[in-house]
Amino acid sequence: MPDVHRASRPSSVSDALVTGAARGDTRAMGWSTDDGGTATGPARRPRFRRRAFVAVLVLLAVVAVVSLLLGRHRVIGDEYHGGGPGTVSLDGTIDSSPTVGWVHRGSRFFVMTYGSSSCPTAPTGIEQHGGAVEVEMRRQGGLTCTADFGPTAYALDLPVPRRATERVAVLLRFEDGTTTRLRLGG
Repeated sequence: MPDVHRASRPSSVSDALVTGAARGDTRAMGWSTDDGGTATGPARRPRFRRRAFVAVLVLLAVVAVVSLLLGRHRVIGDEYHGGGPGTVSLDGTIDSSPTVGWVHRGSRFFVMTYGSSSCPTAPTGIEQHGGAVEVEMRRQGGLTCTADFGPTAYALDLPVPRRATERVAVLLRFEDGTTTRLRLGG
């Protein structure tokens, strides 16, 4: 019977390393080699790439959260669900320009704008300038907004209450630099 040499299979990882080291197999020991077969140092492990990938994802998430928090302005006033003056005409056309109206004559009014319900334009500041009131308006919400189009209204207190019969000029200043001048009737 011919002498058959069977390769022995290592029984454990440590046996594989010892067997590889005995044969001079540097890859079995976790080392890389140059083109001539000389050991050059520990091989890079795929674990490093995974850790780097996870670190980049965490960094991106932190940047996204910080940008959302810094870009958000505090809304003043209260959401208002009362109806504004007729914005839908009988012929079906819609006037989507901003609207103001009294909630309580002389002391409280509402501002209504149209846009995305998930990123409404809301009042973030109010100041009295002589007989006029300036309201700063900024878009709220995140980086993406729904594609719907509807009204959003907020009730605000006048900085200085007026007589119920007085007319009040309201200047809405939007973050894109546009302004809209409206009047609260007396």
